[in-house]
Amino acid sequence: DFTYLWTTETGNIVSDPDQLIITVDAPGTYVLSVTNTTNGCTNAAQVIIEEFINTPDAAFTNEVAYNMVSVFAANGSQNGTSVWTASDGQQVAGNVATFVFNVSGNYEICHTYTNECGSAVVCQTVTVVILPLGVNQAVENLLCNADQSGSITLVPTGGIPGYSVSWEGPEGFSSTEFSLTGLQAGSYTYTITDNAGSTFTEVINITEPAPLEVTVVITDETNGQLDGGLDITVHGGTPPYTYSWSNGAVVEDLAGLAAGEYVLYVTDANGCIFETVFTVDSKTNTENPKFVNMFMVMPNPAITEVSIKVSMEKNLGARLYILNQLGQKIDIKTIGTMESETKLDISQYTQGIYFIRLETETGSVTQKMIKL
Repeated sequence: DFTYLWTTETGNIVSDPDQLIITVDAPGTYVLSVTNTTNGCTNAAQVIIEEFINTPDAAFTNEVAYNMVSVFAANGSQNGTSVWTASDGQQVAGNVATFVFNVSGNYEICHTYTNECGSAVVCQTVTVVILPLGVNQAVENLLCNADQSGSITLVPTGGIPGYSVSWEGPEGFSSTEFSLTGLQAGSYTYTITDNAGSTFTEVINITEPAPLEVTVVITDETNGQLDGGLDITVHGGTPPYTYSWSNGAVVEDLAGLAAGEYVLYVTDANGCIFETVFTVDSKTNTENPKFVNMFMVMPNPAITEVSIKVSMEKNLGARLYILNQLGQKIDIKTIGTMESETKLDISQYTQGIYFIRLETETGSVTQKMIKL
């Protein structure tokens, strides 16, 4: 059998010292004496107890992302608690925390770390820069007069994210969208408000081209001579212009026209189209030219057939051209004598006005024919 006895000069034993296992509450050197009760022999050994002090460490790092500052405890949690305090009064707990600042400036952030060994405090100063509230805008004006093709897109910048917008425009227009389409011309006022209550107001003017307009000088045809003309001038829209006529022409002005209606389509650089109709009238000259003694179309009006009688002072190698209202040739007849009568079948012609032109080496003359 054995007996045990613990002794110490530098430590402190808080349990029964004559047990093999004891409890202590202080660092120091502890001596265990063991005695054999049978033979009285004694031996001793010492144990040195060292104290581990978990000193609190409040070191931390920070990251600034515009108006948000994140802080990170360098030692994690380690069984302690972290409390963060900003100089503007914000307070957050946890080994990671985020502060939001809505005003530019320098802010002190303090980290208080507490564990079983006490507390420590470390403070750092961070700089927050809030940009002025503004906006990037993309504006599209109307392509054509009064076509409501305008658009506005706003992208807020600066301030504090979490934006809203309100619009006022012509004829009671209102909206809360950042992207607007289908706008008519006029003034549009918007106000953007950020998450801190700051506002930015601006007026955007959506414009439109002047309406496409065409003025014309008309030269009427004389006695079926295909000498009519249309001299146009285009105003408004967006130059340059392209032209398309109902007779197939793609030039601005027309000459050598027969009497009739001519439809014009003007297209500007934005694809806007203006359509209008002009009428070239026919002026009748009752006198035949000197080289023609007679030029008659009978009957006139006619339904199925007409007779064309021609008498010339000499054989001039004449031809008869049948023209529609657009001046297009639809038939040709040759006259080989000074005196002739030509039968013309018009049964397949559509109803309307036609022109029969007698053309010789010396000149030409035209008669109007009506198909019923």
